[in-house]
Amino acid sequence: MIEVKGLSKQFKEVKAVDDVNFTVKEGEILGLLGENGAGKTTTLRMIATMLKPSAGTANINGFDLLKQPDMVRKEIGILFGGEVGLYDRLTARENIKYFADLNNMDGKEADKNIEKLVEMLDMREFIDRRVENFPGA
Repeated sequence: MIEVKGLSKQFKEVKAVDDVNFTVKEGEILGLLGENGAGKTTTLRMIATMLKPSAGTANINGFDLLKQPDMVRKEIGILFGGEVGLYDRLTARENIKYFADLNNMDGKEADKNIEKLVEMLDMREFIDRRVENFPGA
């Protein structure tokens, strides 16, 4: 569950996000729509703990993004459009393992979870291909 309360971000004189409030319950999907510069990416970056809000807060599965940023990061995954944030010369498996390691996941646990993902997302045919060879990469 995501609960955003009075989230605001100001960069000097520019108010990028102004008092945003919304709730996304488990199983719901929410889309943020708006023109370029409307504050969508800034809002998501605050929720992901990449930017500190000027005001307000959010709770992600019961964890406050200001008081418990490490716990919030454990609850979310975020990927912005454009740059995919993956390393072209690594395989899909190696990319996932790299990010698991960055998040202090045990190697055996990471391997087990990667196998679960491979099965769940039917990734067997490309899990060991370099990302640079993926369509659109």
